Amino acid sequence: MVVIGTGAVGCALALARLLAATEYFTDCRWRKAAVHRAMAVSVRCVEYYYATVDDRPGQAAQVLQLLAESGVDLLAFSVVPSGATHTQLMLFPAVPMQLLTAAKRANLEMTGPQHALLVQGDNELGALVEIHQTLAKEGVNIYASTGVTDTHDGFGYLLYVRPEDFTRAARLCGVSGAPTPTSRPPLL
Repeated sequence: MVVIGTGAVGCALALARLLAATEYFTDCRWRKAAVHRAMAVSVRCVEYYYATVDDRPGQAAQVLQLLAESGVDLLAFSVVPSGATHTQLMLFPAVPMQLLTAAKRANLEMTGPQHALLVQGDNELGALVEIHQTLAKEGVNIYASTGVTDTHDGFGYLLYVRPEDFTRAARLCGVSGAPTPTSRPPLL
Protein backbone atom coordinates (compact mmCIF):
# COMPACT_ATOMS: atom_id res chain seq x y z
CA MET A 1 0.00 0.00 0.00
CA VAL A 2 1.26 3.48 -0.89
CA VAL A 3 -0.16 6.55 0.84
CA ILE A 4 0.20 9.86 -1.01
CA GLY A 5 -1.05 13.36 -0.18
CA THR A 6 -1.19 15.92 2.58
CA GLY A 7 -2.13 13.42 5.30
CA ALA A 8 0.25 10.72 4.09
CA VAL A 9 2.49 10.75 7.16
CA GLY A 10 -0.48 10.63 9.52
CA CYS A 11 -2.11 7.80 7.56
CA ALA A 12 1.16 5.88 7.43
CA LEU A 13 1.62 6.35 11.17
CA ALA A 14 -1.93 5.15 11.92
CA LEU A 15 -1.46 2.16 9.59
CA ALA A 16 1.86 1.29 11.21
CA ARG A 17 0.32 1.40 14.69
CA LEU A 18 -2.56 -0.77 13.57
CA LEU A 19 -0.24 -3.29 11.94
CA ALA A 20 2.14 -3.21 14.89
CA ALA A 21 -0.66 -4.52 17.08
CA THR A 22 -1.01 -7.63 14.91
CA GLU A 23 1.18 -10.71 15.01
CA TYR A 24 1.97 -10.26 11.30
CA PHE A 25 3.93 -7.05 11.75
CA THR A 26 6.76 -7.75 14.18
CA ASP A 27 9.85 -6.61 12.28
CA CYS A 28 10.57 -3.04 13.50
CA ARG A 29 12.39 -2.20 10.25
CA TRP A 30 9.06 -2.51 8.42
CA ARG A 31 7.36 -0.34 11.02
CA LYS A 32 10.07 2.29 10.71
CA ALA A 33 9.71 2.33 6.93
CA ALA A 34 5.93 2.73 7.24
CA VAL A 35 6.23 5.84 9.41
CA HIS A 36 9.19 7.27 7.50
CA ARG A 37 10.11 10.58 9.12
CA ALA A 38 6.83 10.83 11.07
CA MET A 39 8.76 12.82 13.68
CA ALA A 40 10.81 15.56 12.07
CA VAL A 41 14.10 16.59 13.59
CA SER A 42 13.55 19.57 15.85
CA VAL A 43 16.17 22.06 16.98
CA ARG A 44 15.79 24.57 19.79
CA CYS A 45 18.00 26.89 21.78
CA VAL A 46 18.54 25.92 25.39
CA GLU A 47 20.22 27.69 28.28
CA TYR A 48 22.52 25.84 30.58
CA TYR A 49 24.30 26.66 33.78
CA TYR A 50 27.07 24.96 35.63
CA ALA A 51 28.11 24.56 39.22
CA THR A 52 31.67 23.66 40.16
CA VAL A 53 31.81 21.23 43.08
CA ASP A 54 34.46 19.16 44.83
CA ASP A 55 35.23 15.95 42.95
CA ARG A 56 33.98 13.37 45.41
CA PRO A 57 31.21 10.74 45.51
CA GLY A 58 27.69 11.99 46.05
CA GLN A 59 28.08 15.59 44.91
CA ALA A 60 25.92 15.16 41.79
CA ALA A 61 23.34 13.13 43.73
CA GLN A 62 23.06 15.89 46.32
CA VAL A 63 22.47 18.60 43.69
CA LEU A 64 20.02 16.44 41.73
CA GLN A 65 18.08 15.69 44.93
CA LEU A 66 17.88 19.40 45.74
CA LEU A 67 16.59 20.17 42.24
CA ALA A 68 14.04 17.34 42.32
CA GLU A 69 12.71 18.55 45.67
CA SER A 70 12.42 22.06 44.22
CA GLY A 71 10.49 20.85 41.16
CA VAL A 72 13.23 21.73 38.67
CA ASP A 73 12.75 19.83 35.39
CA LEU A 74 16.00 19.19 33.52
CA LEU A 75 16.19 18.74 29.75
CA ALA A 76 19.74 17.41 30.11
CA PHE A 77 22.44 16.93 32.70
CA SER A 78 26.15 16.35 32.29
CA VAL A 79 29.16 15.98 34.58
CA VAL A 80 32.68 16.86 33.40
CA PRO A 81 36.00 17.08 35.24
CA SER A 82 37.37 20.54 36.03
CA GLY A 83 40.97 20.32 37.11
CA ALA A 84 42.39 17.76 39.51
CA THR A 85 39.99 18.27 42.41
CA HIS A 86 36.73 19.65 40.98
CA THR A 87 33.80 18.66 38.79
CA GLN A 88 31.41 20.79 36.76
CA LEU A 89 27.74 19.87 36.90
CA MET A 90 26.13 21.16 33.69
CA LEU A 91 22.39 21.71 34.14
CA PHE A 92 19.96 22.32 31.26
CA PRO A 93 16.70 23.43 32.90
CA ALA A 94 13.33 23.46 31.15
CA VAL A 95 12.58 26.67 33.09
CA PRO A 96 15.84 28.50 33.92
CA MET A 97 14.32 30.71 36.64
CA GLN A 98 13.29 27.62 38.64
CA LEU A 99 16.89 26.38 38.60
CA LEU A 100 18.27 29.77 39.63
CA THR A 101 15.76 30.13 42.47
CA ALA A 102 16.53 26.64 43.82
CA ALA A 103 20.29 27.22 43.54
CA LYS A 104 20.06 30.55 45.35
CA ARG A 105 18.06 29.01 48.21
CA ALA A 106 20.73 26.30 48.57
CA ASN A 107 23.67 28.72 48.25
CA LEU A 108 24.79 26.82 45.17
CA GLU A 109 26.84 29.13 42.96
CA MET A 110 25.79 28.88 39.31
CA THR A 111 27.64 30.17 36.26
CA GLY A 112 25.61 31.05 33.21
CA PRO A 113 23.62 31.28 31.19
CA GLN A 114 25.49 29.55 28.43
CA HIS A 115 23.70 28.48 25.26
CA ALA A 116 23.51 25.27 23.27
CA LEU A 117 21.33 23.79 20.56
CA LEU A 118 19.19 20.79 21.51
CA VAL A 119 18.41 18.54 18.55
CA GLN A 120 15.76 15.83 18.95
CA GLY A 121 14.25 13.42 16.46
CA ASP A 122 14.06 9.92 15.05
CA ASN A 123 17.15 7.81 15.48
CA GLU A 124 17.93 7.07 11.85
CA LEU A 125 21.25 6.38 10.23
CA GLY A 126 22.73 9.75 9.28
CA ALA A 127 20.19 11.81 11.25
CA LEU A 128 22.84 14.39 12.22
CA VAL A 129 24.70 14.59 8.92
CA GLU A 130 22.62 17.42 7.46
CA ILE A 131 23.00 19.66 10.52
CA HIS A 132 26.77 19.15 10.65
CA GLN A 133 27.12 19.72 6.89
CA THR A 134 24.98 22.88 6.97
CA LEU A 135 27.00 24.42 9.78
CA ALA A 136 30.35 23.38 8.29
CA LYS A 137 29.44 24.80 4.89
CA GLU A 138 28.76 28.17 6.54
CA GLY A 139 31.98 28.08 8.56
CA VAL A 140 30.39 27.40 11.96
CA ASN A 141 32.51 25.06 14.06
CA ILE A 142 30.86 22.68 16.51
CA TYR A 143 33.46 22.58 19.26
CA ALA A 144 31.67 20.03 21.45
CA SER A 145 28.62 17.80 21.33
CA THR A 146 27.00 14.91 23.14
CA GLY A 147 24.09 12.71 22.28
CA VAL A 148 22.03 9.74 23.36
CA THR A 149 19.34 7.49 21.90
CA ASP A 150 16.33 6.06 23.68
CA THR A 151 14.50 2.75 23.46
CA HIS A 152 11.77 4.24 21.25
CA ASP A 153 14.05 5.04 18.28
CA GLY A 154 14.49 8.69 19.26
CA PHE A 155 17.62 10.72 20.01
CA GLY A 156 18.70 13.85 21.81
CA TYR A 157 21.84 15.73 20.83
CA LEU A 158 23.44 18.85 22.29
CA LEU A 159 25.59 21.06 20.04
CA TYR A 160 27.97 23.66 21.39
CA VAL A 161 29.27 26.46 19.18
CA ARG A 162 31.23 29.60 20.07
CA PRO A 163 29.11 32.45 21.47
CA GLU A 164 29.89 34.66 18.47
CA ASP A 165 28.51 31.94 16.12
CA PHE A 166 25.48 30.93 18.19
CA THR A 167 22.78 33.14 16.66
CA ARG A 168 23.92 32.29 13.14
CA ALA A 169 24.11 28.55 13.95
CA ALA A 170 20.60 28.63 15.40
CA ARG A 171 19.26 30.43 12.31
CA LEU A 172 20.99 27.92 10.00
CA CYS A 173 19.32 25.10 11.94
CA GLY A 174 15.90 26.71 11.49
CA VAL A 175 15.52 28.30 14.94
CA SER A 176 14.04 31.78 14.91
CA GLY A 177 14.44 34.35 17.66
CA ALA A 178 17.69 32.87 18.99
CA PRO A 179 19.35 34.79 21.82
CA THR A 180 22.63 36.57 21.24
CA PRO A 181 24.89 35.19 23.95
CA THR A 182 27.75 37.18 25.40
CA SER A 183 31.25 35.84 25.11
CA ARG A 184 31.71 35.88 28.91
CA PRO A 185 28.78 34.57 30.97
CA PRO A 186 27.83 36.55 34.06
CA LEU A 187 28.43 34.94 37.46
CA LEU A 188 25.34 34.57 39.57
